[in-house]
Amino acid sequence: MARERLKADPVVEELGRLYEVAEENLRESVKRAVDSKALGTARYREEQLRLVRAYLSAVQDRAVPLATEAVAKAYSQQALAVDAKVPGATGGFGGVHTEAATTLADNLANSLNDAAELVGRQVEDVFRKVGLEQTALGVLEGKSRIEVTKAIVDDLLHESVTGFVDNGGRRWTLQSYGKMVARTTTREAASAGTANRMRELELELIDVSSHADPCDICADYDGNTYALPGTSVEGYPTIDELPPFHPNCRHVTTASAANLDLLTEGAVTAPA
Repeated sequence: MARERLKADPVVEELGRLYEVAEENLRESVKRAVDSKALGTARYREEQLRLVRAYLSAVQDRAVPLATEAVAKAYSQQALAVDAKVPGATGGFGGVHTEAATTLADNLANSLNDAAELVGRQVEDVFRKVGLEQTALGVLEGKSRIEVTKAIVDDLLHESVTGFVDNGGRRWTLQSYGKMVARTTTREAASAGTANRMRELELELIDVSSHADPCDICADYDGNTYALPGTSVEGYPTIDELPPFHPNCRHVTTASAANLDLLTEGAVTAPA
């Protein structure tokens, strides 16, 4: 079974490139601000922070539609793939599909917006710390002030700007988090599209995609066939949860060819 390539994957990569550029621009903006003696004044800090927030907002205005597009593509691709494998099935998805895809897209947008907001707070913290240090070092001039400020800037740029720690203690950059949550959610959408369409057609067997060198979490699932959660099919184990099984997981589900065997045997009824 080949690796499942989603139409959403290029969109996820585009999202990653968007955040990569955003990170570089933010670092440069913050560096210019902290290199200025004016950061010791509250008025200048507020103006620079306003510019950073406006830039982050502009990035999100591009990122959120991309994320929504990725989810919609992944969901519809896998739902339509079910029809392609089932004789007599036709497309034209109803409210359950729209609601499911919209919920996933909204969750992804909220995660991306939360990350951008957190990065904004990190930049604010950088400005505050450097501003306080510059105020304290106001009597210093020339090389001494430059050396001390540079040490502060280098430390804060590497540890804070465009980076944050999630609730699990993992450190992310805006780019790595954006790509992770987009990749994971699109695969969640792909599996949901498969499962929801199969339930409409009263089919129960799914294949988990196969990938080279699956991780320990996924190894037992890789390339295997299961009954959907909440169903029971003789000869097949029931899967407890659909992929993705962890952040950045590559796995999705597809309708299994074994469903055709059940149709042939009369165990399930083909769609009218």
